[in-house]
Amino acid sequence: QERLEREEKERLEREEQERLAQKLKNTGDITNKLFEKLESDIADEEEKEEEEEEVDKSLLNKYKVTNKEYLTARRLFDKYDVDKGGSIDFDEMVSITLDLLAKKGKKPSRKLFKRVAKPYFNRADEDGSGMIEFDEFLIIYPDLIANS
Repeated sequence: QERLEREEKERLEREEQERLAQKLKNTGDITNKLFEKLESDIADEEEKEEEEEEVDKSLLNKYKVTNKEYLTARRLFDKYDVDKGGSIDFDEMVSITLDLLAKKGKKPSRKLFKRVAKPYFNRADEDGSGMIEFDEFLIIYPDLIANS
């Protein structure tokens, strides 16, 4: 009699464990689906924001860049335009390029890289101001991406 009761109790415990395991699995599935939906919604929202950002179409044609390249260049430029004056100096351009290289696992010395980067900067600085405005930055942006 005791053995039968113990076996019945064990069977009920196993069934309860199986129900709990199934609930956990279902909860995990629901959580995963919620996260997937959230990630999808965030990606959609970011895409909408990118589309809504103002793109100067004349610059796209002049510098032969796509909307996406333009927006990526704009964000990169704005990130390093610390004073928000609409231009970056040589050291800021070097920082941009070194950061791009670092993201690809390359780490040249800053001093050596400055010598290599000067011709790029001079080519972009069309007005000779010693600063690069965004439209001038687009001159060298494709090279920065391709060579970093």
